[in-house]
Amino acid sequence: MNIPDMFEDETSPTKRARVSRENARVALLDAAHVLFCKRGIDAVSVDDIVCKAGLQKVTLYRAFGSRQALVMEYVRIQCEAERCIWDAPASENISEDPQVQLVNLFGRLSEGAASGTIGQIQALHAQCAQRCDEVEILLRCQSRQLRCHLNALCTKLKTPNPHALSVALFSLWQGIALNAWTGAEIPSPAELERIVSNMLAHF
Repeated sequence: MNIPDMFEDETSPTKRARVSRENARVALLDAAHVLFCKRGIDAVSVDDIVCKAGLQKVTLYRAFGSRQALVMEYVRIQCEAERCIWDAPASENISEDPQVQLVNLFGRLSEGAASGTIGQIQALHAQCAQRCDEVEILLRCQSRQLRCHLNALCTKLKTPNPHALSVALFSLWQGIALNAWTGAEIPSPAELERIVSNMLAHF
């Protein structure tokens, strides 16, 4: 399921005809995406979401069961989009060389930051860090999986200290994500690939 990156103005409800359960889920997730990006998850109510989607409140509960379940599905989709960035170098058979994969991975990170995907994930981490619920657990697992992914690639490089390298690369990833979230400057794919190449040369 893909949530579009660009949407209409958040205040204008979208008028929809009677829809199936699956189409209702898509409409509600689209509406939630617009509102969550503008206001943050905790500032958006069920009424806000159904108004934006042009649906009735009962439709949300039939489609998801609860607001929390909708939020979980939204976060899961965003996490999946981020994982697609991690997995692309290997899944597209770009190279079996871990150094090439790492450099390509961070080039894709820059593209993901420019498209908004990485910034959205960073915003979710910031908004949900103190929640202590299943959403926060999902996001914490996402970060752990990324660290493991980087560590596995760094280990394959056979550097003297792969853990230190993976920590440095994860910090770089977080810095780019923070820039994407706050609207600060993001290095181009070529610039970021050069930064990573220089880091690899020094570890």
